[in-house]
Amino acid sequence: MSRHHKTKLGLVSICLLLFLSARGQISVNVNWEIHNHSEQLYDGFGASRKVLNEKRYSVLLLKQVNNRLNLGIGYSFNRGRIYPHLTSIDRTPYNFKTYHRLNIYGDFDFLTGKIRPYIFNNTGLIFDYPKELSSYYRTNETAVNSQLGLGMKLKFNEKWDLRLQYSIGQVLGLKSFDIFQNMDLFGFGVSYIIIKGIK
Repeated sequence: MSRHHKTKLGLVSICLLLFLSARGQISVNVNWEIHNHSEQLYDGFGASRKVLNEKRYSVLLLKQVNNRLNLGIGYSFNRGRIYPHLTSIDRTPYNFKTYHRLNIYGDFDFLTGKIRPYIFNNTGLIFDYPKELSSYYRTNETAVNSQLGLGMKLKFNEKWDLRLQYSIGQVLGLKSFDIFQNMDLFGFGVSYIIIKGIK
């Protein structure tokens, strides 16, 4: 295992231990989000391709601080298909834009009934954002992405809820300080309480 992967695993392990050692209700939240804008890629020989409908898949552990505030940590994987699809016999082209993200999350409910509008922030550290990406070339940079948004929770019972949400944010390189991408994400998720309380 490389030093890079050991660092990520260590950060996740420390956050998870601190999180689970705290008292309170804990739930697991699974989200699917989509970025509905295309991103243009340019090759050195002048041809262009597009990343279409980049998607984000997330898993979060959420701790209920009180009946309105939730804080959490999580992991996300982003994947966007690049069109047109390329095939080569001598080298492997990049047909997908992918990267990994470690998240710190918080949301606040405006109401406490079965229907709960909420505001949230999801800030993440990206270790492998493709700052340069073409058909046969990719260079990565560590980046940070912060998404601020609004959503709606529908509570089915004491343990399950459904979420719809929309957020806006940017991806900022931590070495170059370049803004790599403006992101607006629309998605939905489900949340399930796995620990009612830790004494």
